[in-house]
Amino acid sequence: MKKQWLAVHSHIYMTRLDLCTRPEARHPLPGNCKMTAPFAQRAAACGFTLIELLVVIAIIAILAAMLLPALARAKLKATEATCLSNQKQLGLAFTMYVNDNNDNLISYSPPNFNNGGGFWGLDPSAPGDWTSSAVALADVQWDLKTNNLLFQYASNPGVYHCPGDVRFNLPIGTGNAVGWAYDSYAITENVDSIPLFTDSFTKFSQIKRTSDCLIFAEQADTRGYNEGTFGLAANGGNMAPPGTSMPIVPCNPPKPARMRIGSTNTLNPPPIPDPKDQIITT
Repeated sequence: MKKQWLAVHSHIYMTRLDLCTRPEARHPLPGNCKMTAPFAQRAAACGFTLIELLVVIAIIAILAAMLLPALARAKLKATEATCLSNQKQLGLAFTMYVNDNNDNLISYSPPNFNNGGGFWGLDPSAPGDWTSSAVALADVQWDLKTNNLLFQYASNPGVYHCPGDVRFNLPIGTGNAVGWAYDSYAITENVDSIPLFTDSFTKFSQIKRTSDCLIFAEQADTRGYNEGTFGLAANGGNMAPPGTSMPIVPCNPPKPARMRIGSTNTLNPPPIPDPKDQIITT
């Protein structure tokens, strides 16, 4: 009887000792939690070693290095698409303006405004009175709405701004180095029929090679806006871009010959033979 009593109590003592030495006994869980796995296994399942963490960071860095250039190219493509859309809308607005004005091209020389891009007028006190980019943006957008020959045909001020025009992010400067600007486009001297210009058309019907005649150009003037029309500097003077009627060239000159790659004769390059004109004999 005594041996049985000792055996029973010894078993109870060992069971209590085993319970007291278990990790969950030293670190009891809340009353509503139950230990379903050994503590050591749970700790191993919930933790990360330093090597594992470094591997994960390296994988993320490699993926970022692969994705960032692709995202940059996608952003550039989106900017290009927006700019092309703007110029298409401006071209349509220009065409509608000409149709509504008896085939007359734009003739814009405002006496009381600064000539912006050859087709809209900027407040004469600007950009000298601009104190911040927010004031400048409000001023330019207001003038694009109220002093703009093309606004009734392209009534969104955003059409006149290219998202890739980095001048918009510059601070407001002074003098001819204002830097900041919102308007991105200017019409060319080709289609601004001002009497002082001897190298521009006055009627749309005068333009025979329309595909060679530039109407709008994306400009980056540093004076706070694209002042006046767009022209090219050549031989110490100004000339209009291709497609115009220069004083020494007829209004509708023949299409110029294509330049041969590697040719040094840039004034009168030899024509490139067209493969379609060649007779193939067998």
